[in-house]
Amino acid sequence: MTVIALIVAAGRGSRAGGEKPKQYQMLGGKPLLRHSIDAFLAHGAIARVMVVIHPGDVEEYRAATKGLEESQR
Repeated sequence: MTVIALIVAAGRGSRAGGEKPKQYQMLGGKPLLRHSIDAFLAHGAIARVMVVIHPGDVEEYRAATKGLEESQR
């Protein structure tokens, strides 16, 4: 059995404030979304991580996931 983690990150995060949706705001030097992706990738039972994003967030998503292999996300 293959386990895939699905992260739903298409919201606007307006209650969090800031110029960007909260999933792209920085926390400890990297975007919050990257923290979530990294945590799932570090789990031994998870083979792949898939992320649902807002259609207008493609560039932000690419920046947040820079350096990750496409097969990992």
